[in-house]
Amino acid sequence: MTAMMPGSDTLPSVADLGLVAFVDKFWVEAPWMFWLGSVGSCFAFMISPLFTVYLPVPAVFLSANLLDRHASAMANHRIYILRQTGMMVKMLAGLHWAAAPEVRARFGLVPYPPDPDTWRTS
Repeated sequence: MTAMMPGSDTLPSVADLGLVAFVDKFWVEAPWMFWLGSVGSCFAFMISPLFTVYLPVPAVFLSANLLDRHASAMANHRIYILRQTGMMVKMLAGLHWAAAPEVRARFGLVPYPPDPDTWRTS
C-alpha cells in the first residue's frame, strides 16, 4: 500500500498514518469476500513485477525507483486484471489515508468522529 500511496511535501504517505493498526483491524473486521479480494490483490501486486518492470522478483525486493515504476505500471497495464488488482490495493490504502485527520484538514474537511464500534455483530 505504501507504494500506491506515497507521501509528498504537503501530504503524508499512507505509511505515516498508522498503517499497521489499520491492517490489523481490517483483517479482523472485513467481510470475508473483501478480505479475500484484498489478499489476492496484494499477492498479485507482489508477484507481478515480471509483467510490469520485467524482473522475476517479488515487489518487496525492488528498489524504490523500480517499485514506483511497478506501481505506476500496475495502474496503467493493458491487461485488465492487473489494473484491477492495483486498483484494489490503492482503494484499500485510500480508505485509511483519506480518513486520517491530517489529510482531511489539508483539504479543509472536518475530522471524522471516533469510530463507535457499533456495527459489528460478533
